[in-house]
Amino acid sequence: MSDAVQQRLAPKARLRIEDRRQLGFPNDALLDALLALDHQRHGWLWRAANPTIHVEGGEPTSVSVEARRLPDAEPERIVFDLKHIAAAMIHYCWLEHIPIPRNARKEVKLSPEGAVLLLSQTISV
Repeated sequence: MSDAVQQRLAPKARLRIEDRRQLGFPNDALLDALLALDHQRHGWLWRAANPTIHVEGGEPTSVSVEARRLPDAEPERIVFDLKHIAAAMIHYCWLEHIPIPRNARKEVKLSPEGAVLLLSQTISV
């Protein structure tokens, strides 16, 4: 075999690229995401009167939504953990045609201003 053929058949060095992205959801968008997922799961929260979102604590690990099932009823508070929040954010991105890599590692960070969906993956080219 000639040298040119051997070079073409030789395995090429793989290059690893780190892909990191973050999608920021202010509280209004986070509430929309939670309500959209609730609607898809046939819950009652998306139909509630005056839902309000609360992110509490210095390093929050959950979000609560306060809403009334009926306009004259007492408000109820529903607490969402990080897994539910991540599911709602991913579902909302799917609804709005925002691309998210399937194989990416997904993590949610909360702050009093909203939530951030962190996406990271390694790509070999």
